[in-house]
Amino acid sequence: MTGTMDEVKEQVHENIKAEECQDPTQTLPDPPPEFTDCDCEKCESCENIANWWEIFKNTVDDLVLRSNVHQCRTSIPAGEKKSKKERRG
Repeated sequence: MTGTMDEVKEQVHENIKAEECQDPTQTLPDPPPEFTDCDCEKCESCENIANWWEIFKNTVDDLVLRSNVHQCRTSIPAGEKKSKKERRG
C-alpha cells in the first residue's frame, strides 16, 4: 500500500527494531477513531484520522509482507520439464 516491496521490507524491519512494535499477525488492529464530518485536516479529530490511516496502511503492508510474499521455486530445471511434457505424447 505504501511503496515497493523493498521499501516496505525496509520499513517493516525498522518497525521491528522499535520496542513498542507488535507482530500484527498476533494482535487485533486498533479501531478507527470516531467519525466526524470535519475535513479541515487541522483539528485534533482530523489529525487522529490521518494518523490512524497511516498506521493502518503500515499494518497492512506488514501483514502482506509476512503472509503473502511468495518466492516460488521448483526443483526441476526448466529443460527437464519440457522434455517430460514431450514424452507424454
